[in-house]
Amino acid sequence: RIISDIELKDLFALLDKSKNQTLATAIKLLFLTGVRKNELLKAKWYEFDLYNAIWEIQAERSKNRKSIKIPLSNFTIELLKTLQSNNSEFVFSSLKNKKHKAVDSSTLNVYLTNLIKSNYIIN
Repeated sequence: RIISDIELKDLFALLDKSKNQTLATAIKLLFLTGVRKNELLKAKWYEFDLYNAIWEIQAERSKNRKSIKIPLSNFTIELLKTLQSNNSEFVFSSLKNKKHKAVDSSTLNVYLTNLIKSNYIIN
């Protein structure tokens, strides 16, 4: 189903109040870029050219095995800049065994499910 403008506005407002701003930003970026969840969660900083507002997903990481260039809005760039201090090659990093890894998609699923259930913003 399609999420209405009001539902999306409510979701973004709720995400702004979230205790986990990293995962909240991931959800926002999914809506803003239209990429697949794993394409976002496994994104590495070298793929982004913030100056020219382009994100290039390499062919080996895309579902159809073709390179994808995604234009980035100013708002998207500002969100990405909030994540730049994580000292990892991954945009969305999880520290496990003292090593940075990409955040797992199930982590994002649980976060979003709990957020929606606890606030009942989307039917």
